[in-house]
Amino acid sequence: MKEWILENTAITEENYNNLINPNMLNLKNSDLDQKEVKYKLFCNHPIITINNFTYGKPTKLRCVLYGIKKDNKYFIYKNVKFRVLAETIIEDPKDSFYKELYDKHRLGSCFLKSSDICFNMEDSKIITAICENPSTKSEKKFLHCFVSTNGKDGSEYILDGTLNVVIDRETYLNLFNAKIISEIEREKMIEDVGVIKDNNLAESISFAEYLCFPDEVMEGVKKYIKSR
Repeated sequence: MKEWILENTAITEENYNNLINPNMLNLKNSDLDQKEVKYKLFCNHPIITINNFTYGKPTKLRCVLYGIKKDNKYFIYKNVKFRVLAETIIEDPKDSFYKELYDKHRLGSCFLKSSDICFNMEDSKIITAICENPSTKSEKKFLHCFVSTNGKDGSEYILDGTLNVVIDRETYLNLFNAKIISEIEREKMIEDVGVIKDNNLAESISFAEYLCFPDEVMEGVKKYIKSR
């Protein structure tokens, strides 16, 4: 996959490696010496508690256990107002995706879950960003993917499938000190992915590569199609 990108696009190996590498894509399977990554034993960052809370359905008991307040359809923890994604976008609790959002193994699947959400939600965008891991002592960064859409109130909200939450965009980006790499409209993503698949390039171009370098990848795909 990397080979195709370097051979057919203007992306340099340095630019590629800065974003797509084991350390950025998967903290658990980092090729760094684990001694270099020191985790906080007691982390009071809001996202840690919110993430743990959303592993189960938002009952009154869970709210008490995690110190979370209920405000109509919203929940509040340390001034962070959020909704539980599974309860917001899925009507049938028997839906397989509903169960996946509560699954303990949901972390590390941001690209897959974000694509599923964006494909099925009109007027949405898929966003890729470099985020800071709030549970580490050092500024450990990772590549993350999520979806945005506008609510009925006109505000923009982030839908994160690996955290099972909906949070307003500004608050969400601040929580992770996120640096956005790309924002792709749903229609463009569907069209681009269709072109990649129709030309038998799905095994040469990963979804993560497309999300990190959408313009460069599609320019390379067009040149590749013309040269055949």
